[in-house]
Amino acid sequence: MATLMVRNLPDHVHRALRLCAAEHGRSTEGEVCAILAERRSRLPARNGWGMRCPPLAVRSPCRTRI
Repeated sequence: MATLMVRNLPDHVHRALRLCAAEHGRSTEGEVCAILAERRSRLPARNGWGMRCPPLAVRSPCRTRI
């Protein structure tokens, strides 16, 4: 499996991920993996390598407010 490192993640984003992870009963790493997997499952396939990415909607991935 691949490894992904995210640098300079704003504190408020990390806090939101931690809160969402706790709400869903998983680790912060597990929450990030779930968010990425869910997002990827909604992307349309494209011929050849790569993928076509629709614009991101700005919304909270869970009900927890910061």
